[in-house]
Amino acid sequence: MSIKLDFLEFPIPSYEKWVDVASKNLKEIKLNKILSKDSLNGYKTKGFYTKNDNKIPDINQVLESQKSYDSKKSIPVEINDVLNNSFPSDSNSYTIELNNLTNTTLNPKNEISLALIIASKLFNKFENELNLELIISVGSNFLIEIAKFRALRYLLIKLANLNNTEFGLKIVAESTIWNKSVLDKENNILRMTAEALSSKLGGANDYTFNNFDFNSENEFSSRISQNILNVINYESSVGKLDNSADGSYYIEEMTYQIAKDSWIEFQKISGFSPEKTLMYFAFEVDKKEEVISEESSNRKRVLVGVNKYPNTVESVTFESPFNNDFEIVKKQVEDFEIKFNSKAEIFILNFGLLADYKARSEFASDFYKVGGFTILQSSAQELVEDSINLVNMLDSKIIVICSSDKIYDEILIPLISGIKSTSPNKYVVLAGNPADKLEKLKVIGLDDFIFVKSNIIDKLEFALELLQKEKELK
Repeated sequence: MSIKLDFLEFPIPSYEKWVDVASKNLKEIKLNKILSKDSLNGYKTKGFYTKNDNKIPDINQVLESQKSYDSKKSIPVEINDVLNNSFPSDSNSYTIELNNLTNTTLNPKNEISLALIIASKLFNKFENELNLELIISVGSNFLIEIAKFRALRYLLIKLANLNNTEFGLKIVAESTIWNKSVLDKENNILRMTAEALSSKLGGANDYTFNNFDFNSENEFSSRISQNILNVINYESSVGKLDNSADGSYYIEEMTYQIAKDSWIEFQKISGFSPEKTLMYFAFEVDKKEEVISEESSNRKRVLVGVNKYPNTVESVTFESPFNNDFEIVKKQVEDFEIKFNSKAEIFILNFGLLADYKARSEFASDFYKVGGFTILQSSAQELVEDSINLVNMLDSKIIVICSSDKIYDEILIPLISGIKSTSPNKYVVLAGNPADKLEKLKVIGLDDFIFVKSNIIDKLEFALELLQKEKELK
């Protein structure tokens, strides 16, 4: 018995129709807007990896034209010496450590334009042949970093070809410091692995790093870090192709965009004096450090184990130049607990049913845990009077109220005014943004509120300051 299958009743799906149906189901919200993610460097990870014309047509041809890097000894040269043409001229092989600037993650276009300025100075000096080793940072923005290294190599070779210079290039990617944690060291392994893989896929020749455990130089820490490279070099095939990311629509588009932006910036600042050039990039570094600090503090930039899902078991028992702001606060909290022989407590007052307070209670708990505070929580409270009596019996200075907006409308005024009338020294914090009700709540005694856009570091430091003042007055 034979069966004839007829698929004509099933229409061929199209990408456009799928987008249209999905958008209608989402009440006409554009899918690209929902699924696109800002890379925090001005580039977006698009939700749809669709083919486009924004790619560099001659990238493979240019990459294949590169002369092999001569491994003879390179002379380390400072950026400032190159800009001032004061480097030794008895060699044509140099190592430039751009990572001194780029370890704080300049934007990709800043990093590449700086590399182009350095290279152009050397090309003018050595018209026939040049070997250049560039050490440049690699961050944890996986796809953007791949595109960055592709654009970097392409533009450097292109610039060498324009100058008719035989150009041997070695790119060494160095792990950044700003995204690492002294305390939550296991997550460093994951970040370092992503960095090593993205730099390799982008065409870097080598990857260098610190031990994943910044506080230990033992053999185990060194071996685990080294195994990151061993796995990539010997158990994958990414290093066997000159352009292993070729054909990825998104990476091709990002390579094109980064190369374009970098070339424009290079042309803009190539006429600057050495002093103005260094001032320009120093300003960019300061600006980026400020952005990183702000985005980490309000968790727009999430670092697992640092400002999200913190390690609450281990203590910060050492000082390190790599400590981030959260670990610094945690060390201060631990010092407080030792000095006063008392826990730095935050009490979370949960009101209503579990569904009412669960989300905000978890948010508030995680909010203060990243600073090392001890979190105490109430069971579900049903009556304002019982909540006020509970708070009166507590030794905790800081009280965080957690519930839903609907319940807030019913209980906040009697609850806050009741707490303040019976325990005026308590510091009352609301989980959630009261918006237009803020001024009214402040009048009856609300001291502060926390929500997703709060600067966590500022709030943690202030909370610790309150607890210290309370202890010092006793």
